[in-house]
Amino acid sequence: MQSVTTLTNLSPFANKPCLLLTFPTCKILFDCAIDLHPMNFYSPCSVITKPDLDITDYPNENAFKKDSTAKRLRRKHSTDEKDPFLDVLPDETFIDAIPEVNFLFFSNIDLSQIDAIFISNWESLKALPFLVENSKLYCPIYSSEPVVSLGGMIVEEMIHFLERVDKNIDDKKWVNIQKWNESIGEDPKKSFPYKWKNLYKTEAFEKALSRITRVAINQPIVSLSNFFSIFI
Repeated sequence: MQSVTTLTNLSPFANKPCLLLTFPTCKILFDCAIDLHPMNFYSPCSVITKPDLDITDYPNENAFKKDSTAKRLRRKHSTDEKDPFLDVLPDETFIDAIPEVNFLFFSNIDLSQIDAIFISNWESLKALPFLVENSKLYCPIYSSEPVVSLGGMIVEEMIHFLERVDKNIDDKKWVNIQKWNESIGEDPKKSFPYKWKNLYKTEAFEKALSRITRVAINQPIVSLSNFFSIFI
């Protein structure tokens, strides 16, 4: 029987790769990604002050205001608003909620069949928690120290910002309404709002990082169980 090796692209974006390399004896996933394009459909965000602010945590915040009345609260929509999550302007329509992202993983493959995952850049690191939340994924995950350390700081900053946005969680009731379709039309990047997700919390990101084995450049990785080896 002739052995066949295949390379399958699981992402619709060339600059956000997600590649599945299939050998006769194993399957290796290279990178995963999220699309931040849906954030363009949300109205501009301001942030509320973090309670019990640690000045080393958010140095740009006004940490010296101890009066709780000076802190902004999340907006509460009135019950008489027809579409409380849509801001309709003369030329544009925005979603007035906490921005969401689109997890890019267009595949129905059984994640339990993947033997290893390699994360090569911090863009892929952003998507890893969405992949790790699948209980069928228990294979080893590898990445380099710079990607985990530097990329991790950027992702944590993004998480902290979205946690303090003074808007409500999107309830998605606007998705099928005619007003949105007329104002926005078809998303040119084929992103469907019902697939958008809230960004994960810090705990989920830390859980994903704990699954990563940090490796050096040109370090060989050998899996005896599936008889494959690879150089980073």
